[in-house]
Amino acid sequence: MVLEFIGRRWSAVHFQVARRGAQHHPRGGQPAADLAAALDSGSLSASELLHRYCALLHARLGTYEAVARRTGLDRRTAKKYVTGDM
Repeated sequence: MVLEFIGRRWSAVHFQVARRGAQHHPRGGQPAADLAAALDSGSLSASELLHRYCALLHARLGTYEAVARRTGLDRRTAKKYVTGDM
């Protein structure tokens, strides 16, 4: 995963991804590949699926608004799933 952010924004996003990375990727794998494997095995709840997909998009796109546009969710709902406040 490549993140291209500058300044404070990079620091905040990098911290969030690193903090959640240990939670969701204990093997240090690729988030998209891990999500695909979890989908294939059928081991995710709907809430966990939305959380992991929205977090992946946020890491790639950089804003809650972009995640909301991509998923068709409200910006506040996208933020809820990205941060895991469900």
